[in-house]
Amino acid sequence: MFNINVAQVGSVNVSTSENGGLSDEQIAQIVLDKICIVSNTAPEPIRQQAFAYKENIRKILLDYVALAKKEERASIVNILEKNITRVQKICDRAGVSNRPHIKTHKSCEIARMQVDAGASGVTCQKVGEAEVMAAAGIKDILIATNVLGAAASGSLAALQRHISLKVCADSAYSINAYSTAAKDAGRVLDVLVECDTGQKRAGVETPEEACRLAKLIDDDSYLNFKGLLYYPTKDKWSEAEVFNSKLVKLLSEVNLVPEIISTGGTPNLQNVGKLSGSTEHRAGTCIFNDLMMIKDGFSSIHDCALRIYTSVVSRAGTDRGILDAGSKTLTSDLGGLNGFGSILEYPDAIIG
Repeated sequence: MFNINVAQVGSVNVSTSENGGLSDEQIAQIVLDKICIVSNTAPEPIRQQAFAYKENIRKILLDYVALAKKEERASIVNILEKNITRVQKICDRAGVSNRPHIKTHKSCEIARMQVDAGASGVTCQKVGEAEVMAAAGIKDILIATNVLGAAASGSLAALQRHISLKVCADSAYSINAYSTAAKDAGRVLDVLVECDTGQKRAGVETPEEACRLAKLIDDDSYLNFKGLLYYPTKDKWSEAEVFNSKLVKLLSEVNLVPEIISTGGTPNLQNVGKLSGSTEHRAGTCIFNDLMMIKDGFSSIHDCALRIYTSVVSRAGTDRGILDAGSKTLTSDLGGLNGFGSILEYPDAIIG
């Protein structure tokens, strides 16, 4: 008789290491050695019978490992698709376009899934990302940062020759650089004015300055004033509303109408459509979700579509363990969290 306690095995995880991880055969062998041990003191006929039995179990485990990996991949894709559908429905219900930010995934395949689900286009953080998206056939691209380096190097003009881009600016310096790039490309460049309403990052801080920049864009024969770019803090949308209302009024006084009023942020998906005249929303983290979004209340652990498989490589003390995953695998951005991730099997553990 050979007792196999399957309950002690649990689900099979694909452990990773610096050399790329364990093979199916290695994983099966590790599990097999834990659940089926042949005694060294047993009579030889019994040992041979046990080894034959163990070989049969090994074949079953191999099938199980392959199935577990397949099901895990399918599970991740299902979560990914649900996340895409959820965000698209949020934007649809609010009556605004969904323009997902691809800097989170940087994947043409995922971007295509988002567009196929109804996204109007994509948001990129830099020209290099936009080049990849354009090569994949995505043509409606907004670059949501001042791309002065790309304007100076010629890469902005080179891409603008092939597709009509949208960029943002928060200074006259950026506007002048964009004008030169558009002239080199031989095509008018769409520009949005980026406005800061509380994040204290990029963006002009007064409606008057935003209007002045919009007029500079409109006066330039190589540029087209396309609209306004916002990233309000989640709890200060009333302040963004005051800013936007005053700015739209100032623009109307100089015969300018923003075709696009773009808001952003996964936490702000709860505020989509609340800014008067908003036409689209940009969100990136929602494609995978993470502990920050769980803390924010937007998602749960079941909405996280990204997993890191790692192994405990040392238990030097009873109160700690060492994983073969560091900042390059996990994150360097704590975002106010206590630890660098969550271990699903041990949720109380802290990755420090």
